[in-house]
Amino acid sequence: MPTLKWVVAPTSRARGVGQTVTMATAALPSIDVLTTNGSDSVFATATAGALERPVRVFEHEPDLLHNLTPRAAKLAWHLGVADSTILEEGRLIPPDQRSLGRGALGLLVLDGMLARSVGFGMRRTPELIGEGDLLRPWEADPVAGLVAIESEWTVLQRATVALLDERFAHRICRVPGLSAALLGRAVQRVRWFAFHVALGQVRRAEPRLLLLLWHMADRWGRVTPDGVHVPVRLTHALLASLVCMRRPTVSAALVALRQASELQRAPDRTWLLTGAPPELERIHESWPRPRQSPE
Repeated sequence: MPTLKWVVAPTSRARGVGQTVTMATAALPSIDVLTTNGSDSVFATATAGALERPVRVFEHEPDLLHNLTPRAAKLAWHLGVADSTILEEGRLIPPDQRSLGRGALGLLVLDGMLARSVGFGMRRTPELIGEGDLLRPWEADPVAGLVAIESEWTVLQRATVALLDERFAHRICRVPGLSAALLGRAVQRVRWFAFHVALGQVRRAEPRLLLLLWHMADRWGRVTPDGVHVPVRLTHALLASLVCMRRPTVSAALVALRQASELQRAPDRTWLLTGAPPELERIHESWPRPRQSPE
């Protein structure tokens, strides 16, 4: 069975610095695997782990293949192998483009949760980034006239990201329609911002929080017998930042939502939605919303 050797980045916690890992690659196509040396790690931060095993990107994200022909999907499955890395919780200094090559597509989040906070001075708003999101963190932040926008990256929950470097981009460009599918992932993040702006137009805290949590359930939620589980550990302070309200207001609204059987806090500090999605035509009405009597 053919094998592949690659060197762990110096920031490794799980393995020793410079340790060589031997992996069976019978199921993987012949590819070049990213290596690092003592002065050039992919993530310049203590929160990043070592390079992990190569992953089949489209095994984790099969939705990217839905609009491809069967032949193109099979080719993408064969060529879509990328290195991955583990990001530990804490502040993150993302890599620059030179680490992955000038033609790199970006970082694809396979699991976990990150946040990118943007704002002016002490006033900041976070963007949640989770499974399926495509990042290009080296892109310069825009400026509004002469006012620079500050940003900061944080790993909220231990995350795995696939490194869609220049070599990955070169391989998958042979697959018709695949680049468009990846571009669609970037567009989805833009639409999240549009949703966030619209959210600020809802006056009351309770429907604003429900709209946010149901939107997150739509992106990352899992249906369970008890309700829809949103597997994100959101503190009251973080929720307040996401809905642009003060923390005491959000805490009081969460108590009201629990009393109205709209949600519960899971033992692992994630959230369980036990009601129904808000009715858009009634979100500006008084709260709590009336319950329908059983027939």
